[in-house]
This record gives sequence, C-alpha cells and structure tokens, in this order.
Amino acid sequence: MSVNDGANGIHTLIVFSDEWLDNNRDYINQFLNIAFEGKTPDKYEKENERSSLGLLDTLKKLEGYHKDFFLVFAHVEQKSGLWHELEGGRLEELGTNELFRRRTLGFQKVKTHDKPDKKCRVKVQGWLGKAYPAEVEGSDSKSLDKIKKGKPCFLKVGAFSFDAVKYALMDHASRVAKEVPAFQHSYVESIHFEGGTLSGKTIHFSPELNTLIGIRGSGKSSILEVLRYALDIPFGEKSGDRKYKQELVGFTLGGGGRVVIRAIDRYGQPYEIRRVWKEDYSNVFIDDKLQPGVSTRETILYKPIYFGQKDLSSTGEGFEKDLVEKLLGSKLNEVHRRIAEQKTQIGEIIDGLLKTTTVTE
Repeated sequence: MSVNDGANGIHTLIVFSDEWLDNNRDYINQFLNIAFEGKTPDKYEKENERSSLGLLDTLKKLEGYHKDFFLVFAHVEQKSGLWHELEGGRLEELGTNELFRRRTLGFQKVKTHDKPDKKCRVKVQGWLGKAYPAEVEGSDSKSLDKIKKGKPCFLKVGAFSFDAVKYALMDHASRVAKEVPAFQHSYVESIHFEGGTLSGKTIHFSPELNTLIGIRGSGKSSILEVLRYALDIPFGEKSGDRKYKQELVGFTLGGGGRVVIRAIDRYGQPYEIRRVWKEDYSNVFIDDKLQPGVSTRETILYKPIYFGQKDLSSTGEGFEKDLVEKLLGSKLNEVHRRIAEQKTQIGEIIDGLLKTTTVTE
C-alpha cells in the first residue's frame, strides 16, 4: 500500500499473520477500509492512490488489532521509497521509535552502498543504528510467470509459515542471503521408508543442524537407528542397548522393508543409498546406476559421528572416553602418538633405574 507520508507516498508491504483471517473474520480488509477512508477498493488498489494515514499512524492502527504483522519497505531508493521520500533527520527519528523498530523487518532493493551526495546504505545504517533491518529483493510481478525475473534473495527457514519468515528476517545476519550458501561438508538430504511402521514417509533434512522433536515413542530413535543401519555406522565400544537398537531397525523397516537415503558428498555429488532389512550391505547409486565398492562412510558421508539418545545420557567406565573418541576422531591421532612416545620414554627411564639398583656398590 502507499502510505500517506513524504512527497509521493511511501510504498509499503504489510505482511499479516494467519490470525488476521481467523474464525471467518477478515480483519485485513477492515483495516484497509480505515486506512483508505472514503475510498473504494478500485481506487486504492491502484499504485499511486495514497492512504489517509501517515506512517506512524498506520503502525499504531495496525498495532491496535493486537495481531502479528511486519513491514517491508519497497524500492527504498526510488520514488515513493522510504529513503527517497524522507530526510535523514526523519529517518533518524524513526530509528528511535519503538514501534517502527519492532515492526520494520525489511528494506527492498538497496543498491547504493556509500555515496556522499545520496542516501545510501552507510548513511541510513548510521541514522537507524541497530534498527536497520534485513535487505531483501522483490520482483513486483503482476503475474506468476514473471516471478524470478529480478535479483533473488534467500531466507533460511525451518517451516513455510509466517513465524518462520518473521524470525528469519529478524535474525537476518544468519538467515538472509543473496546467494545459496555453498557447503563444504557432506550431509544427508533426505530419508525415505518403504515398508514397516514409517512406510511411505520421506523426511527432508537441512545441511546444518537438524532436531527431531516428539513425545516418547513417536519414532525419533527409529529414524536415527535406521539412518545408522543404512550408512553402516558401527556402534561405539561402550554404546548402550545394542540389542534394542538392532531390533528397533527390524521393527521399523519390517520384513523386506527398505530405506532410501539421498546424500551429498563434500564435492557436491549426489548419491542414493539403499538398504533392505537383513541385507549384508547397502547399495550406492548415482543417477540410478549402481556404484560397486563405494564406501558410505568414506566417499559419501566422510567419517560420520553417531550417538543414540542413551549413548549421550549414559555414565560408567569407558563412556566418557568413547564419547571423546567419537567427537574428535582422527584429531586425536597426534595426541595418541605423543602419549605413546612419553610412555616409551618413561618405561626406558624406569628400566634404567631398576638396573642401577642391582649394581653392587
């Protein structure tokens, strides 16, 4: 909408949460009727038709509904953009306004980094300080086939929801990017179950941290143990409940059940790993072609580390050592070598001392 502020109005994107349309009540159009008082939709839906409220009054009116929303200011450097329409003093004043700081989550199409005679990223960051929001792009498309024509930007979200998008924009340093991050490590892309208790289910994973959340008995350990089985990851020396874990895989997959894992190696090569319950090993495929001799734990997922829930919570002799060995792996090789050298030297010193005690004075 075009907010009634500045010389030409300020083009503003308002993103509403689902609660604005709860219980068959349309609070969005109720707000628009107030913001464009005395104007019909066929008028205010036109690009240059300005609302009746200024920027801060618009925020206050939206806040009065006690429902979640946030703002993204469109093409900020161009005509009807926030930077273009407001002077530096006004922008600095907005940066001290709690409502503006809390509800403004995006500036669209920021192009100028630093230019003395023009509003630019550096100047506005100085005026707004910590209130400077995420920088995003937008296609301003009038039809679906024109989407993706402009510059892209990417949000890292855990779900396709209002809350996930809002959180990503708030944590923009970590969750907003102009390019898809390139990962230098191998990772599991997805796991698919054919047969058994999870038959037909596909679970997609992030290349980074993944968290499985559920009540007791909901299948968290089942997924983890089937992953371990398909990737042929051995138990640790002190791993707890081996018998239970092995039986859990069989229970989850069922007789003749199969698991299919899609994984990406360190170099970006995709693989498909398939294993049927009670088969001796997994089969590895590239583009549906069998790749004999490819190691799942060396070639595809390089030295994966596995911990069951009880492995992390267990205590007792050897558990702490096993935990450290799994976490550090080959990084301990040099430490082990130095320890062995010191043991040898100490042994030689002790042998020398024992020999001297047997010499007749």
